[in-house]
Amino acid sequence: MRSITPYAVLALGVLCLGNCASITGSSSPLSCCWYQDIDIPGSSFQFALEVHDSVVTGSGSFTGEATAGGTVSIAGHQSGGRFTLELTSTTIFGTSTEELHGATGSGKFLMGYSTNSNGFRGQIQRF
Repeated sequence: MRSITPYAVLALGVLCLGNCASITGSSSPLSCCWYQDIDIPGSSFQFALEVHDSVVTGSGSFTGEATAGGTVSIAGHQSGGRFTLELTSTTIFGTSTEELHGATGSGKFLMGYSTNSNGFRGQIQRF
């Protein structure tokens, strides 16, 4: 399996307007649309998460500067402000999986890291 590079899991851009709780029907700070702001032209990554009890699900898409774009499906769980998410990315080259561990930061950020050595580390912002 190919692992997701930091460039493929970087900048996000989904348009969610208004209060996240009113969009998703959940009071969890994870239930919202998320993006990551980076300075790599042509890169984007956006996804929406929903939380029911402690189960997290979601989907999104990504592009990279010099790589194929694709889709991502997300499954995981949360406990308090902490979460574990498994991101399964699909491109024309195949499928890869990355696990993210982290916490919500004041409900406006996801702070986390990947279990893959070349995977994501940093912060993701809420729309």
